[in-house]
Amino acid sequence: MKAATGARYQAPNQPHPDAPGLIQYADDFVVLGTSREPIEQVPNRLAPRGLSLNPDKTRRVPLADGFDVLGFNARRYRTNLWMKPSVAALSRHRRHLRTEVHALRWLNVAQVIDRLNPLIRGSTCYYQSVGSSAAFASLDYDLWPWLYKWATYSHPHKPKRWIVSRYFGSFHPK
Repeated sequence: MKAATGARYQAPNQPHPDAPGLIQYADDFVVLGTSREPIEQVPNRLAPRGLSLNPDKTRRVPLADGFDVLGFNARRYRTNLWMKPSVAALSRHRRHLRTEVHALRWLNVAQVIDRLNPLIRGSTCYYQSVGSSAAFASLDYDLWPWLYKWATYSHPHKPKRWIVSRYFGSFHPK
């Protein structure tokens, strides 16, 4: 795909100034460039190979405005290109976690952990290569009250301090 789009590199991950840069994942790709001319030539370079761009999915945006691709948001802040989880992807994950915790209301703590761990671990593995610490801090901030509500529902006759020390305090081998 690099040859088809005309992408050239001086060194690994350093595109040539006159050529477009390419980010590819499976059949999705993003073409980046310092000017419009190399980017506008990409459809012409793909045509001889029998490839065409879907006009519904194709957009030309400045990096300062940013764009979302595959659950990531790419945007230039001052001189740096930052990738982080997109707002839409985080809201989908947040909604999925909330419905999952609500559905686990009648299960014990081991079953809750078994159901939530793959969801949390999968999202952290997917977003670990980009700046995601603030995004996961906000997810942690949202997850705590849902789990606290689960714990108070599971133990309706126990005091709140007991619930906090039992489930949210330091590890107790009970």
